[in-house]
Amino acid sequence: PVGGAEGAGGLGAGAVEAEGDEEIVWCDCGAAEMVYHFVNAWEDTAAGDIVIVGVREDGFFHGALAATGTREWITNTLQEGKAVPRMHEWRIDPVRGVVTSERWLFDDLVEVPRINDAWTGVRNRYAYAGRIHTDSLATDAQLKFDAVIKYDIQTGAKQVYEHGEGRYGMEAQFVPRHRSSASISAAAVAGMMAGAGAGTGFEAEAVAEAVAAAVAAA
Repeated sequence: PVGGAEGAGGLGAGAVEAEGDEEIVWCDCGAAEMVYHFVNAWEDTAAGDIVIVGVREDGFFHGALAATGTREWITNTLQEGKAVPRMHEWRIDPVRGVVTSERWLFDDLVEVPRINDAWTGVRNRYAYAGRIHTDSLATDAQLKFDAVIKYDIQTGAKQVYEHGEGRYGMEAQFVPRHRSSASISAAAVAGMMAGAGAGTGFEAEAVAEAVAAAVAAA
């Protein structure tokens, strides 16, 4: 298992044996980084590294929730394209306690990632995340998701499921297809969608249609 912790010098990654009483090995990422949600982590036995994938945002939401100047700060940060939440990969060497490499995987601004939980701690190919509706974030300081993106971490390909104009998703949940094989491509992801415009509450009919469509397309 691998986790993250925000230390005095920035982000650190910790590794510990699944069984045993060994202490956690902390690996300094060497820079001020921040992650709210990790996607997965697994051991690359060929290279001897531990691979971690998560949404790196480097304090974006901390700034976005400031008491004053929020909208201006969000607008400027989005225009700069730095410290915005995107899918990121780290490789750590638990023996030396260092990060050997790291890279951005995709350019989309996303959060609340999900995978098939059966693949937790094992190398997975696909991951899902909500695409942030940046206009709402900049003008209203509200976090909304206008699509769910399915990422192929191995090939770099992606598929986008648009919620539709005026509809926004919540945190998506992974729903494996009944009696699916080991391939996690045979799955459906469904999210609740809010009403159009100002929208009061959730529309049960729209949610049911979205779930049905996602399952049928899986």
